[in-house]
Amino acid sequence: MAHARSEGDEPLTLNEMVGFCSQLIGAGADTTTKQISSAMLMLCRDDELMTRVRSDFELLPRFLEESLRLESPVQGLFRVATCEVEVGGVTIPAGAHVWVVYASGNRDESVFDRPDELDVDRERLRSHLAFGHGPHSCIGAPLARAVSRIGFEVLLGRLDDIRLADDGFVPDFDPSYIMHGMRSLPLRVTTA
Repeated sequence: MAHARSEGDEPLTLNEMVGFCSQLIGAGADTTTKQISSAMLMLCRDDELMTRVRSDFELLPRFLEESLRLESPVQGLFRVATCEVEVGGVTIPAGAHVWVVYASGNRDESVFDRPDELDVDRERLRSHLAFGHGPHSCIGAPLARAVSRIGFEVLLGRLDDIRLADDGFVPDFDPSYIMHGMRSLPLRVTTA
């Protein structure tokens, strides 16, 4: 960021860089927290998968990619069309405001077999749109992946048993068109 330059733009000021870093840290903490809780819920609801991941941490990145696809913390973002384009037989004029819904694309049957199922053996696991795509890809994606992986390695390595505190738990999601995450995930744990 200190050396980033755009043609015709002035370099970022120190205040702009600090503000940008603050925004990245805040956005990254919220989305990663939502991703970890959604992934933990998936593990708690599938004893076979929990056992499989616990016995082979090499499987953890595959599981986390699949959890990102199924329960993306960011469901979509608003964009402005820079030129006229046709999508699915619909013309979108230049300057139109569109909502790119990543969550819908992540369940596209033409891309993913059985798109509503969690499958850690799925091919093309990173074909999901949880981090956007192209020039709008999330610059924090590598950090988010590392934080989630390390977090699960620590949790699964230090806790013998992780279960939902209530077998009838029904997730209470924050009301948002953009962000997707639970307000809480009550767990019962036993330390190793």
